[in-house]
Amino acid sequence: MKYTFLGRTGVKVSRLCLGCMSYGSPSWRPWVHDDAASRPFFRRAVECGINFFDTADMYSLGASEEVTGRALKEYARLEECVVATKVFNPMSDGPNMGGLSRKHIVQGCEASLRRPRFGPPAGGQRPLHHQGDSKIQDAQLGEDFTDVVEVFAQRLRDVRYPGQP
Repeated sequence: MKYTFLGRTGVKVSRLCLGCMSYGSPSWRPWVHDDAASRPFFRRAVECGINFFDTADMYSLGASEEVTGRALKEYARLEECVVATKVFNPMSDGPNMGGLSRKHIVQGCEASLRRPRFGPPAGGQRPLHHQGDSKIQDAQLGEDFTDVVEVFAQRLRDVRYPGQP
């Protein structure tokens, strides 16, 4: 496996990243693999040297993060892994359950950190997950997001590298 630096963080990640949208709960989408069915994919990825895994809070409404966490605990050396999870898309039809408001970003980080842990010392990155069609100004969003993540990083020490697409 070839590795490269993740932006300017100094963290090395595999040039291939395992996208984890297909792992979680088939009740969310019929093509999603449950915990047991996903294990061979994670095992093979780790065997091939992949240490970079991408998920999002909205994939299977959080179950993807749980499946990813359990599989990595079983197959990987967590201190070598980087897990990127994202926030933006609605988690339900209720108000404030999606978007890039400070409230939703905080709720999304808290919910991700309550799920079965990727556990220290695994790396965690939480980029924004939106296609740019929001009315939010990117400059202000960047400041708000960085402020929120810095608070969480100091308090929880699990969110290592905030990122934006």
